[in-house]
Amino acid sequence: MNIANLITTVRLVMIPAVVYAALSGEVFLAAVLFAFAAFTDWLDGKFARGLNAATDFGKLYDPLVDRLLILSILAAFIIKDMLPLSIVLVVIIRDLLILLGAYFARSKGLKIEVTYLGKLTTALIMVSVPLVMIDFALGAPLFYFAALLSLASFGDYLLKLIGSRKLLWKSQ
Repeated sequence: MNIANLITTVRLVMIPAVVYAALSGEVFLAAVLFAFAAFTDWLDGKFARGLNAATDFGKLYDPLVDRLLILSILAAFIIKDMLPLSIVLVVIIRDLLILLGAYFARSKGLKIEVTYLGKLTTALIMVSVPLVMIDFALGAPLFYFAALLSLASFGDYLLKLIGSRKLLWKSQ
């Protein structure tokens, strides 16, 4: 396991602590832990690219852990009624559909690369979540914007999946 994947594992292990802190009312601690976990997402990417240590495993593992972190804290948001359910569900459903789409694409032997729009969406969610937790005025509007971007990025991924000639040829 290289350093980038080890850092991703740290993020994975932090998920229960973030969710526990959020659910137990320790929102500042949850925000700090989540912000640190989000920082590790940036950090593992720096190591993977900077050390030329990107692996096929890491390319699957990192976004999966990102989704688990985001989906876990959004579930806590639903339980704690921190944001409107409809907006949170937009992001949750998008993430679940992207995970299913990625699994489908890989089962067809396809690689759908992470897009700039997908990375931007994840970054905005990672920034907005701790701001929502500490009830910072820009947190909710930023999260709403990220939710809108998540729809656009879902459309982008869907077009890439549908547009793949390999997918069309393998399904015939």
